[in-house]
Amino acid sequence: MISSVQGPDLLFNALLGFAFMFAVAFMLINSSKEKGNIESKAEVLITIRWEDDHPDDVDAVVEDPRGGIVWYHNRDTGLMHLDRDDRGNLADKLLISGDVISNPINQETVTIRKLVNGEYIINLQGDMPNIDPSAIKILSNYMSKNLCDIATLGSKFKDNKEIENINNVKVATKNALSGDKFENAIDFFRDNENIKERHVYHHIGIYAFTKEALLRYVSLDRTKKELDRNLEQLRALENNMKIHIGYTPSSPLSIDTEEDLRNVQELMKNEKK
Repeated sequence: MISSVQGPDLLFNALLGFAFMFAVAFMLINSSKEKGNIESKAEVLITIRWEDDHPDDVDAVVEDPRGGIVWYHNRDTGLMHLDRDDRGNLADKLLISGDVISNPINQETVTIRKLVNGEYIINLQGDMPNIDPSAIKILSNYMSKNLCDIATLGSKFKDNKEIENINNVKVATKNALSGDKFENAIDFFRDNENIKERHVYHHIGIYAFTKEALLRYVSLDRTKKELDRNLEQLRALENNMKIHIGYTPSSPLSIDTEEDLRNVQELMKNEKK
């Protein structure tokens, strides 16, 4: 009678012990798995997105205050890393176990894992995808001399059509631009009034600020001339901030209209051939 009772009890206790050991083992497996996770941490994420399923390849190029440059030929500088290099619709489709997996998203991502104090800030507008990297270097070199509040660039007009286009911003300087010499900007405008009577160039929409100048600029109220002409740089001029203009032989296409977009797309296709 006693032995018949102990048999089921031993079996139950054995099953209970086995279940307990299985639960402990499962928790240990999960614990080690969690310890293996690497938390993605970045102070700044720089992301470039363009139209999904688009064939064009848009490259992110980022320079840190120490001169380190991250792009698809150099994916890591220590502080920065190119996490995703996208080549348009190239390699967007993969064959996995007989199934075609498609990723239509066009995106490049750069992570900055630590912030380093810089001396100046360069603002490159996203509507000039084919800007020459040498133009960025011209500004960077000049700003390191700390000679002005804001620096930007100008190039010569190619023809009268460019001059007459109100989407092309003009900049007038005190003296003619030449070589690596920068000149004072005296006006920015869109029309071509009195353009032959002054030193006038095609303004390239890239700016370099000292830290102090940028903080002051964003604290200023918008001015009447800025609003009338829809040109934000006039706010700085009308508040007696020094804007210096440097010369660049390259004139990147600025995308302001659908026609501009088609022209840039055609140019990029020809460059890939």
